[in-house]
Amino acid sequence: MKKRISRMISAALALALCLGMALIPASAAEAETSSGASGSASGFTSTVVVEGVSFYVSGDTFAVGSQLTVGTADLEEGDMWSLNIHFTQSGSADHYAAVTPEGEMTELFTANQVNDYYEYLTIPSEETRTFTLTIPEEYADWNVAIRFGYKNSFGELPLEEREDVSFTDVAEGDWFAPFVIPAANAGWFSGNPDGSFGPNQSLTVAQVVVLAARLHSAHTNDEIPAAVEGEAWYTPYYTYCLENGIIAEEDGYLERINEDATRFEMAAIWDKAAYPPRVAGGVNEVADGFIPDLAEGDEYGEIVYRWYRSGVLTGDAQYRFNGESSITRAEASVIICHLTALVETAKI
Repeated sequence: MKKRISRMISAALALALCLGMALIPASAAEAETSSGASGSASGFTSTVVVEGVSFYVSGDTFAVGSQLTVGTADLEEGDMWSLNIHFTQSGSADHYAAVTPEGEMTELFTANQVNDYYEYLTIPSEETRTFTLTIPEEYADWNVAIRFGYKNSFGELPLEEREDVSFTDVAEGDWFAPFVIPAANAGWFSGNPDGSFGPNQSLTVAQVVVLAARLHSAHTNDEIPAAVEGEAWYTPYYTYCLENGIIAEEDGYLERINEDATRFEMAAIWDKAAYPPRVAGGVNEVADGFIPDLAEGDEYGEIVYRWYRSGVLTGDAQYRFNGESSITRAEASVIICHLTALVETAKI
């Protein structure tokens, strides 16, 4: 009975992990994952290490239409691991496919539909999965990765390596490059028509609202409405934020939609949109008064202090927040990277 209960608990953990749900730690960077690959004329083997356990993918080629075998030899009897095929696209809810014991990929589903596929998502330690990787036609331009989950972490092997985006005004040595490039690679920001990023350009209220809608959709799997011809480009995102309680009409954001957003406004809006564990605190010990220009009891103080404690914000060199000033695209890329676990949590 004890063994059965243990396996059930492990299965529940692995299930939550494979979809990136609430049991995943505040930063996926904490998973301590690493990956490697080797190839030869007879095929390839790629590995990803999760919580000290090595998971592998092998086959002739790592491509659509290839037959792949996935598994691990490092787990003890009774342990469980999880597997799914992870589909992502900028501005869209994540989708997943499971692989049945018979090697068939299920239809795609969202996190809200996970219970329908529970039996396929968790796998006993001794089992492998062999399947043919197929991508539905309507998802042909999505990013695809094989995701392994174990304990409280997960790791992924992407279907193909993509070259980093580049911008004419972002050099390797710039302080913001380690944040701008990952954020752009993940689709959170795009460049200007002339190939520049505009790191010193200020974010408008509209841009803050758009990013808020996408942040919320990324962890809830709620769909953002499609644009309607003739309406403003930001309208679907503004409507989404209204309907999900991220903003309210009485906030007056619509009247200022094309003006620069303040840091206070950014924090207030994104706090309601972000994946809650990312902004819950517990990373840094920050006492009231630590931020020179803001007390915890001030308006916005509770949010800003919690973000400092979460490692999302560190402020300027003196830890000031400068809440009434605008926020640049470079600065926003830092925050987005922390909110979406593209970089390690910031320590103060």
